[in-house]
Amino acid sequence: MILTDKISIRDVILFPFMKPLDMPKPQLQTVQLKDISGSKVIVTKGAQDLGLKTAYAIIDGVNVKSKHEELEKQKKKAGILKADTGKLNGMQEAYRSFGIDPTKRIPSAEALIKRVEQGKGIYKVNTLVDAYNLSSIRESLPMAAYDLVKVNWPIKLREAKEGEEITIIGGDKKKTKQGEIIYADESRVLCLDFNYRDCDFTKITNKTKQVIVFVDGCIGVSDDELLQSLDNTCDLITQFNGGEVVEKCIAGREALSEKTSLSKPPLTREQAWALIKKYNKHEPDTYHFLESEAIMKALAEKLGEDVDAWGMLGLLHDVDWGLTKDNVSEHTVKSIEILKEAGFKEDFIEAVASHNYGWPGGQWADKKRTKKVHFALACAETLTGLIHTYALMRKDKIQGMKAKGLKKKFKDKSFAAKVNRNIIRECEKIGLSMDEFFNLAIDAVRKIADQVKLK
Repeated sequence: MILTDKISIRDVILFPFMKPLDMPKPQLQTVQLKDISGSKVIVTKGAQDLGLKTAYAIIDGVNVKSKHEELEKQKKKAGILKADTGKLNGMQEAYRSFGIDPTKRIPSAEALIKRVEQGKGIYKVNTLVDAYNLSSIRESLPMAAYDLVKVNWPIKLREAKEGEEITIIGGDKKKTKQGEIIYADESRVLCLDFNYRDCDFTKITNKTKQVIVFVDGCIGVSDDELLQSLDNTCDLITQFNGGEVVEKCIAGREALSEKTSLSKPPLTREQAWALIKKYNKHEPDTYHFLESEAIMKALAEKLGEDVDAWGMLGLLHDVDWGLTKDNVSEHTVKSIEILKEAGFKEDFIEAVASHNYGWPGGQWADKKRTKKVHFALACAETLTGLIHTYALMRKDKIQGMKAKGLKKKFKDKSFAAKVNRNIIRECEKIGLSMDEFFNLAIDAVRKIADQVKLK
């Protein structure tokens, strides 16, 4: 189900646009990440109990330069930006919660904003550091980046022990106090006091080719805000440094990698389509089913899953829509009855129901998706709303559509305003960046353009 109050995708309207990314991407110089079990970034219970969290992205193939003229122009405009005092005050309270006076050790975003307000401008380091410092001011959230070649996984956001040593950028040595919050890998402290001072060893230089970027959050900063700020930061970094975002998520919510065992459907594709037509008489509604099927098949092929089973899951996930669109609280409840009668097994039926998990108006508002196939279905069927609506606005419809253009619509909250962006972000739970997912989905829908009136 596309989360909108409109009966048909065609009824969802909007527009907007953002500045295009004009930096060419260099040839990727991939560095093999150390093979570890579990998460690359761990937020320990002590940090979580203080309400601290972090979103991170890994960017591969960056080309860091000393400066870029357009970036310098944007940096000079930072002084006219209005800071979000709520976020700044929240980070001050976070510092106090682990025993640090934020007036003496100022959180990094606030320190940058104060520097600009004093007319000193943003530091000139290099195009990557300057880009995330500019983004930190725009978002009013602390940020950092480390050279991945020099990181010894995993990275932990944790409470410090008394006397742990860090050599900060510039060469000074500092020692931690018991209980203050630090970033550390298996070899060294990477950052003092959450985001106050970074380690010299892992700093970004013009030789850096692969980075991990952090955006820090605290009580009062929602997951959606944190991820949106990370998106904006990655866009700015890649605009001026090239590279490709290969992983992005909130720490502790990394992608699921296990292969899904989805039972073989009892119906042929033709029989499944007949079931759709039996309960859904309004043809435009079926476009959503077909687009969901196409994207799910593409995802299955990409992830090494059962293409036929995943495709049928996309096709049938809204089989009861013709019966329930006027009473959406019953949506997927009727689907269960229909699919049981058709001979589908419990795992397939559970997967169908899962795309409605967490929806306030549904039967499973308190349930959460936990399996890869559940996340895949939810993000796939939700993205069809953006793709279809955007295509209807374009002269050539789906032909020539690019992920960059779709991403602009995704970021504009007035475009298809009731399509849940957080659900689309669940593509990251199955190991795909949004750029990768958008490209895959657009290509999948383009192949069936004539069936869904987008040719």
